[in-house]
Amino acid sequence: MKILFTFFIISTLIFGREDKKDENKHLIRVLYGKASYSTFRDLVSFQESTRDEQRATLIGIQFENYLARDLWHERVDLTFFSGFLFHRQDIKVENGRYTQPNELSGKDTYQLHGGFKIYWKSFPWNKYVRTRVGLGEGISLVRDRLDIELQNTNKEGEKSDAHILNYLDLNISFNLRDITRWDKLEDYYIGGGISHRSGIFGSVSGVDGGSNYWTFFIEGEF
Repeated sequence: MKILFTFFIISTLIFGREDKKDENKHLIRVLYGKASYSTFRDLVSFQESTRDEQRATLIGIQFENYLARDLWHERVDLTFFSGFLFHRQDIKVENGRYTQPNELSGKDTYQLHGGFKIYWKSFPWNKYVRTRVGLGEGISLVRDRLDIELQNTNKEGEKSDAHILNYLDLNISFNLRDITRWDKLEDYYIGGGISHRSGIFGSVSGVDGGSNYWTFFIEGEF
């Protein structure tokens, strides 16, 4: 993944064109998310089969700055992103999947994250509804341990309460002007995705596992 992003950054420096003065340079997103015990792979393939026994949710905001636009024949944009998330940890059952309630904090906490993001925006239906798919790669820091990560990373009896993990931000968004036909919504998008923290199979903080949240958001460019 990091090799892929390095490739795109180098391509930006070599092939990127000069931004137009009237183009938007920034993006702000407001989002809500609900936790899932399913793996990232299962969520991407829409095969979610397990329930979040904690009813954990998040709300937050993310900022992005465009580093380059309309790369590769106007198909790709590249941004730098940073965000703040507030995690609401609500335990609903007496016993979790792998840990006991007294081993979970049940304490609300917050998360900071940042990295680089690639947007693919070339789709055959864009003349009807402009669509873009974004994939962000970066790093994430939580103030206090996330209970859902304690559950997901305690499968072999080895607890993990890592504060720093790898971060993936995958989403798809649709232009609101195209959906509503209201010109004032030209610079606004609505969409959904996945917020993912993990140790990349033990390569970060020795963590094998992590957390996944379905997210829903509205975003605007300026």
